[in-house]
Amino acid sequence: MFTNGRPPLPPVELGRSGQALLSDLTELGELQAKLLAADAKSAANRSVLSLALVAIGVVLAASGLPVLLVAAGYGLVAAGLPAWAAFLIAAGVGFAIGGLTAWLGLKGLMRAAGTFSRSGDAFSANLRWVKASLSGGRSEPQRPSVNGPTSPR
Repeated sequence: MFTNGRPPLPPVELGRSGQALLSDLTELGELQAKLLAADAKSAANRSVLSLALVAIGVVLAASGLPVLLVAAGYGLVAAGLPAWAAFLIAAGVGFAIGGLTAWLGLKGLMRAAGTFSRSGDAFSANLRWVKASLSGGRSEPQRPSVNGPTSPR
């Protein structure tokens, strides 16, 4: 369990009251929400540059790049290539530039989405602890590790 700098909760005992378990579950929910909020803020900060790259790539492809590619096609025709080949080469260059820009932006967005793995890991550990606590005497529940990833401050 990620305690956000607080001392860990006492171990679960088989005879504990429902009120104590409810208190623990409430605290787990609160800490899980804080971790998710911190991860969301971190992901948003990491996504800004990637979203900007995607936007720039779209704007360039939709406005100036077609004009540049037509000019390149005419330049290749003037250099002696048949018109179909010249414009096919220009179109291929345009697709390569647009694809590379979009790929760089998508790669950055995927990296930012990985930020939420910490919240997912904490939630899974907490859920296992809750299930073990509620299962009664079948097995003694193990408290989630306090030595997990450090929480943001």
